[in-house]
Amino acid sequence: MNKNKLKKHVYAAGIAFDLLVYLPVFISNLAGIFSKSLFREKSLFFPAIVIIDVVMSVHYYSNIKDSEYQGEKTLYFVLLSILSASLIGLVISYMYWILCLLSFNCLICGIIILNEMLLRRMSEVLASLEKTENGYIAIFKRQWENAVEEVWSALTENNKLQQWMPNLEVVDLRTNGTMKFNMNDGTGEFFEITILDCKENSYWQFEWGEGSVRFELKPAEDECVVLLKEYIPVLNNHIAKDLAGWQICLEMLHEVLKGRQMEFPKQSWEAYYEEYQKIVHPLLDDRE
Repeated sequence: MNKNKLKKHVYAAGIAFDLLVYLPVFISNLAGIFSKSLFREKSLFFPAIVIIDVVMSVHYYSNIKDSEYQGEKTLYFVLLSILSASLIGLVISYMYWILCLLSFNCLICGIIILNEMLLRRMSEVLASLEKTENGYIAIFKRQWENAVEEVWSALTENNKLQQWMPNLEVVDLRTNGTMKFNMNDGTGEFFEITILDCKENSYWQFEWGEGSVRFELKPAEDECVVLLKEYIPVLNNHIAKDLAGWQICLEMLHEVLKGRQMEFPKQSWEAYYEEYQKIVHPLLDDRE
């Protein structure tokens, strides 16, 4: 066999080998593009295929440059083009899944950060609960962009009062005066509440269960500082519900001051109730 024939046979064998190697590599590329198995833990599929792709692309390009036969150049050019396109598709697919994972992680992180911000915000507006000589005192503090007179009116005038606390009705607004707690169940039943202390545009305190609730208003330039104090003789499991209720009442009162009426937000109440349970229960445990 002369050298030329031998050279042709070697070229033919080389092309056959390249075609045999190319086929599984190309199939692997397609599998990588359409399969999610790339992201199995510690999977070396993607880096291995990319390395093989790059090596084969360099080999094909070299064959295009060095080949003496136009047919062989054309073949390798076609193989290189298809391989390059599939490699790009593989990388894009890989990056697509990476971007999906990153987007998902960013979404989760955003939700966590937002949740922490909401919890932090919630903790800033929650009432403080402190032990006193006669039991406990819960203190809510708000500062609103309203004059003291506006807040007093929203607190004590029945048409406004019942927008944020539908059960209450002022009968005689003075110290030792009376209020009604209407059951609002269609029976017309109510029970009387005594006003323990009252000064117009300053403070208003009335009976509340075994204890009492006191509103104090203080001017702060063009704004009004509102203190809501609940005096609690005996701590029990109901207190968390009560504090969550006053929390919502303050939100609804603020809406009234803005000229809006707000429906009772049950979901917000439930969220506040959970937070107040975290505050009240340790104190109950300490008491026991």
